[in-house]
Amino acid sequence: MIGVIDREDDAARFGARLQMVRRSDLHRVLADAARAAGVRVEFGRTLTAIDRSTDASVTAHFADGSHEQGDILIGADGIRSDTRRLVLPDAPEPEWSGLFDCGGITDTATVGFPAGVNVMVFGRRAFFGAFRTPDGQVWWFQNCGQKPADHVLRDPLALRAHAASLHHGDPSWIRHVIESTGRIVGPFPLHDILFMPRWHDGRVCLAGDAAHATTPSSGQGASLALEDAMVLAQCLRDARSPELAFEAFERARRQRVQTIVRQSRRAGNTKAVPNRALEWVRDRLLPIFLRLGAAAQERQYAYRIDWTHRFA
Repeated sequence: MIGVIDREDDAARFGARLQMVRRSDLHRVLADAARAAGVRVEFGRTLTAIDRSTDASVTAHFADGSHEQGDILIGADGIRSDTRRLVLPDAPEPEWSGLFDCGGITDTATVGFPAGVNVMVFGRRAFFGAFRTPDGQVWWFQNCGQKPADHVLRDPLALRAHAASLHHGDPSWIRHVIESTGRIVGPFPLHDILFMPRWHDGRVCLAGDAAHATTPSSGQGASLALEDAMVLAQCLRDARSPELAFEAFERARRQRVQTIVRQSRRAGNTKAVPNRALEWVRDRLLPIFLRLGAAAQERQYAYRIDWTHRFA
């Protein structure tokens, strides 16, 4: 064991303990809340053009020939944002981190650690992380630097066998977790956007991964997007115009999100499997990096948005 980060006192220090949430559950809760608030939610419409020919409105055009007009347009459409491509065509492209990510959920694996604990393993050929839920499920992910061959990707059984094979020589429970998983999701290349000079133009503004995509190594991507939504709402509430609101939003958020994106990139770099000499050095430096990482996590978790703060 290289090190432990103890988060037992998080509830007392930050008001709540670290919560692991499946993305599908988060999507459902947010969609239900939006509908309950009277927000119209539609799917299957592809953005193709944005008309900003007037000073008082913006119009989004879609591939099916339909359009929507409003006072502003918020592009919260992810790392491959069509909004960003249309409004900020010179913005930097997402960069590949050097890692591929896959994962899954199993109900049948037996692991030797309690519920609520995250276990991270620097394997010989791949990085592996697992979390055990109170009801006995194990959620896991794997990072590696090479994409499997196409014939492996086409065969779910071959993909599972390949993922397990990357952990020969690592703790045997890892292979047990992978082999007991019915369906593996991925692998997907992991990208981020280290820096984008502008997040807005006129009455159009980006938020979340569209503006500052981070890799999953930080565990902060969804949190940053939720924070963006609240701060952007504050700025629109207080500013005299959408343009001033978007400027205030970018000033308020840029330092925090860029710090986390950089930290996540550095954390991901340690997961790439080095040669044996570098592995020896890494394992001896990691206890120091873990302490630094724990301090960085504390700063992340201590962040609070003051809704009473005025931006104008």
